[in-house]
Amino acid sequence: MQAIHREVQEQFIAVERMRLKGYSKDGNVIYLFQEEEARSRIQQLVAEGNRIIRKIQGMGCEILDIEEGLLDMPGELKGEPVMFLWSRDEPWIMYYHDPKDGVEARKRVPLDVN
Repeated sequence: MQAIHREVQEQFIAVERMRLKGYSKDGNVIYLFQEEEARSRIQQLVAEGNRIIRKIQGMGCEILDIEEGLLDMPGELKGEPVMFLWSRDEPWIMYYHDPKDGVEARKRVPLDVN
C-alpha cells in the first residue's frame, strides 16, 4: 500500500507539473497524451489500492494509518476480546488494546499467552 500511495503522489505531482508548465522535470515538452497516461496510471493505482483496502477490511481489520502501515485486528486474548495492533515496522504483533479504547491505550502482548 505504501508503494501505491507514493506512486499516486508522484503521479499527481507529475500531472500538476504538466498542467502548470507544460514541461517535465528534465525540461522536455510534455504532450497531452503523456498527461493522459499519467492520469490513467493514477486511476489504476487508486483502483488497486481500493482493492487491497477492501481485502484487508474484509478480513475484519481496520487500517489506522496507510503511510505507517498501522492495522487493528480483532482477536481474543485470555478469553477476552481485544484489538491487536500491528505496524509494518514490527516483525510480529507486539501490542493490543481493548476494543473500546484507542491505540493510545495499547499494551504489550504478554509472552505467556496461554
